[in-house]
Amino acid sequence: EENPNDFTFENGFNCSSASAFQTANDVTVAADENFTLENITASIFANGGIANVDVNYYDDAAGLPGALIGSEASVTIDNQTVIGSNFGFDVNEVEMTVTPFIFNGQAGASTKYWIELSVTDGGATGSVFWVVTSSTMVGDPSAQFDAGWGIPDPLMDGVYIWEGSCDPIGGGGCTPDSIETLYAGGNNGSQGGAVYFDITVGASDIEISTFDMNTAQTGPFTMEAYVFEGTYVGNQGNPAPWGAAAATGSGTGAGVGLPSTATLDTPIIMSANTTYAVALVFDGTHAHTYTNGDGTNQNYSNSDITLDLGSASNVPFTTPIFDPRVWNGGIGYCVDNGGGGTYDDCSGAIALACGDSVVGETLTATDSGGNAAPDVFYKFTGTGSAQLVTISLCGGGTDYDSVLRVFDDCNLANELAFNDDSCGLQSEVTFVSDGTSTYYIMVEGFGSNSGNFSLDVTCTEPLPNDDCGGAIAVSCGDSVTGTTVGATVDSGAPVCGPAITS
Repeated sequence: EENPNDFTFENGFNCSSASAFQTANDVTVAADENFTLENITASIFANGGIANVDVNYYDDAAGLPGALIGSEASVTIDNQTVIGSNFGFDVNEVEMTVTPFIFNGQAGASTKYWIELSVTDGGATGSVFWVVTSSTMVGDPSAQFDAGWGIPDPLMDGVYIWEGSCDPIGGGGCTPDSIETLYAGGNNGSQGGAVYFDITVGASDIEISTFDMNTAQTGPFTMEAYVFEGTYVGNQGNPAPWGAAAATGSGTGAGVGLPSTATLDTPIIMSANTTYAVALVFDGTHAHTYTNGDGTNQNYSNSDITLDLGSASNVPFTTPIFDPRVWNGGIGYCVDNGGGGTYDDCSGAIALACGDSVVGETLTATDSGGNAAPDVFYKFTGTGSAQLVTISLCGGGTDYDSVLRVFDDCNLANELAFNDDSCGLQSEVTFVSDGTSTYYIMVEGFGSNSGNFSLDVTCTEPLPNDDCGGAIAVSCGDSVTGTTVGATVDSGAPVCGPAITS
């Protein structure tokens, strides 16, 4: 997205890091896409050049910047050129590279976010202004913070270029398809009841977005989809393996014999060559219409999916179980053709640095290992000296039961650190960086959970005597104090010096 420079350098809004004022411009993510920001170009009034730029990202709140969703300190300034002057200030065209930041889109509608630049000029004068123009406007006018966000001039928009890549919200390379059983009816359960069946996925991962249901009741309904890796057989009356619902759907009953489509609030990701047990549970206003199984009507398949049906119960996960029963309906899904998000595979891990705050999601990702949950990857490389690195999902932006793992390479064979439920259902892990190696961080879910997350990176210097090799000498009669806060866990009791002799 670009609001081009007209070279009139008409006005500027304060964006100095030394000021309480802040200036932000909006970015619009197209419907059905995610946008990954990689580069920013901005025109800045300042004398003495630009020494530093911090970037803050916000969601939208009624046409103004809302909650902070991410930030990056001291982004890389690739180039800066004086392209003109006005009001006694140079106009600096500043080209920057940022750590790739994903702005998540949504189905069927565009999504607005805001980007703020906090800029330090070379002379540290505090006189720094983002160039704005009335010649062109893309999206909303520039917003300014002055004891609160507002629009100082509805005719002025910032001069900027946002560069990056766009991918479908399905993760890229996802081909829509569907499979249907039958709508023969002939039997039905109670309102609020459940049906059970197995889905075996073919050679490619799939992402389920809708279930078509058969119900005699009309009017709005909700339903829940429960999923676990394994088979429904023998588990219909046992709630334990089903856990929490993987997704909730909503729709309108069309009447018996007709598809009543339930659109899921969260896509259900299923991995290739894997069998999953599925239970579909109606709310208390609607009931499943299904067909008695006779051995000839219980199996359906295409090149992507095999369905093995099935059972039913009037009360979910409770006996008596009616078997065999054939769920009447269809599944809307897409097939992953290997596109994936930029960080869905470890080979595309996004680089992190100390102080970074990023947001992301695993809803459209695939499962690379660990739990049977979709996952995404980041990587961290030190700056030359050892550090304690903490990766945290505890900042408040994570909306699912998360898990963190750290590996030494993309083979994912040697797990260096792991955490689940450090802060409620969220995770936080600390590991020792040797300063030169690259470490790979997997963000995934407990069980098969997926969702949105916010991730923060903090780094501290290790305690001087954290390792045995840095042991502090003591002598008879010494009294010392110390702390284990900030220390790491040793895997054993290493030998780090000569043996003690008497």
